[in-house]
Amino acid sequence: MKIVYQVIELGGETLIIGLQVGLCICLLVIATAAALYEGSPVLIYTTSWEHSTPFTRMIHGEVTGANDIVIFDLLVYASQFAPLFPIVMLLSATYLIILATYMFLRNKEKFPAFLFGFATVLIILGVILLLDADTQGGKAIFTALLISGISCLSIGYAFKKSPWKPQMEV
Repeated sequence: MKIVYQVIELGGETLIIGLQVGLCICLLVIATAAALYEGSPVLIYTTSWEHSTPFTRMIHGEVTGANDIVIFDLLVYASQFAPLFPIVMLLSATYLIILATYMFLRNKEKFPAFLFGFATVLIILGVILLLDADTQGGKAIFTALLISGISCLSIGYAFKKSPWKPQMEV
């Protein structure tokens, strides 16, 4: 009876995580589409090409027309001037990475170590890329990265100190 209960419990956990992954992917796709829409004015405003098209300048050198602009620059423009959907993208992608790691990690006792490392990456990424951001969007994304990193640290600490240990063997 105990083995059957553990298998049902494992199946329920997998179902719940799968549902979260599905909802997270849907949210990520919707937020990406909305962020691309919010960033599309960069195609019209030629005065913002100097500061809002880093990917196009890396690929093409100089931006000569709207057809040269790379799709990632739409996300950069949206991040600078309408950061809501890029932040939703960031948070849903972060949560998706955490869920995927939790699902595929065989040794659940290593999960807090992953969270500590991932938090470090998020915080360092925010500091290196956005510490001196001059737009409100850049400051908002910097704050979102810091909060995500601190949350990962907190969750990792809670997992480390928790008396509950998931049972994955059957």
